[in-house]
Amino acid sequence: MGRWISIAALVAMATACVGHGRKGSSLDPDPMVESLRIESLYMHRGVKLIAEGLPTRGVSLKLYGRINSAMKGMLILDPNQCSLDVFGDRLLCTRIASRGIEVELRRLTLTDSAGLMRKYFEITGEGLTGDVALIVQGSLLPGELERCYLVVGSVLVPLYLEDGS
Repeated sequence: MGRWISIAALVAMATACVGHGRKGSSLDPDPMVESLRIESLYMHRGVKLIAEGLPTRGVSLKLYGRINSAMKGMLILDPNQCSLDVFGDRLLCTRIASRGIEVELRRLTLTDSAGLMRKYFEITGEGLTGDVALIVQGSLLPGELERCYLVVGSVLVPLYLEDGS
């Protein structure tokens, strides 16, 4: 009987160790995100993320790297004006090219005064105006994202997992 308990304990420990070593495992203290894309809904008023050009009416951010330290990615800025249907889906849009900016995200250790355990990532990239940050509540791992938004000056831009993610 004691032998079977020991074997069961070894199997349980081996299973736990295999899960711990996986990329993206929530048990990993600094998991990797290989390719995560988050995006905003259409913004009628738009937001100014770059000094040159039109206001951005849609934002998407593709990220990769270590979640708890530094990530890199591409920030895509869509300046197109659109008409919307009753559900808020885009119908007719102008045909202006989107602009991609290579960005770096660096996590800053700040105290969340509301106690919501949010994480603050400073975003830097060529041409970005002023302070831009990504705020994450939960984790950027699949199934663990609770809330995510860009802070652009005094404007908040809610971001969502891209359809199909």
